[in-house]
Amino acid sequence: MLKNIEKRGAYEMTNRARQYVSQILRYGVAIGKAERDFTVDIAGALTKKRIKHQAALSPHEIPEFLEALSQNEARLFPQTRLALKMLMLTFVRPIELASAEWKDFDLTNKLWIIPASKMKMNFDHVVPLSPQTIDIIEKLKYIHNGRKYLFIKQSHINEHMSRDTLSKAIRSLGFQGRHSAHGFRALARTTIREKLEYDSEIIERQLAHAPSSSLGRTYDRTQFLDQRKEMMNDWANYLDKIEKT
Repeated sequence: MLKNIEKRGAYEMTNRARQYVSQILRYGVAIGKAERDFTVDIAGALTKKRIKHQAALSPHEIPEFLEALSQNEARLFPQTRLALKMLMLTFVRPIELASAEWKDFDLTNKLWIIPASKMKMNFDHVVPLSPQTIDIIEKLKYIHNGRKYLFIKQSHINEHMSRDTLSKAIRSLGFQGRHSAHGFRALARTTIREKLEYDSEIIERQLAHAPSSSLGRTYDRTQFLDQRKEMMNDWANYLDKIEKT
């Protein structure tokens, strides 16, 4: 049965089916209706789903991207350019930026609280805002004053920007196959670790990844918040320095 599902290329479904069968057999063992869970024997024989990583630039390619964004030979809309720069500064997931709402920003405390309903891991996430990011937000106020979303769809101003707009913009800047909207996360992780020398645990928490340490996997949105504020400012200043060189 499992091999028949696997032949269709439904690798994730195959794994789930194996888990269901395993649960049934383990229950059968517990009540004396089965001798053992034989799915353990075939786990290694099943094809695992291949993970396709999003294209991402390397740290040394940051100047090239910033130059292309500044020159704007692709004639991107001002909103789109601001969105790409804010995505680079905050390295949130593209859909989290595209659907950002004004009500989620606390500019007094320089924080963006992304609600759990918009997060992949289903918990609130705190994004410290650097002065450079706040400057972008202030510019957006003049563009979209009174709207629900920071970034709106040009054809439907009451809807938020499509995340595909960000990827299309990157391709139009000349980075097709080399970079993607999601790739800013990997780019920030690598650069902050190698160039700014921040601890991986702090970076991963800002990426909204669950902790991997022995302290447990409970997510605390404020953990390392002071260090994360400093890191986000350092990251923004690092990009500024490159852009002005």
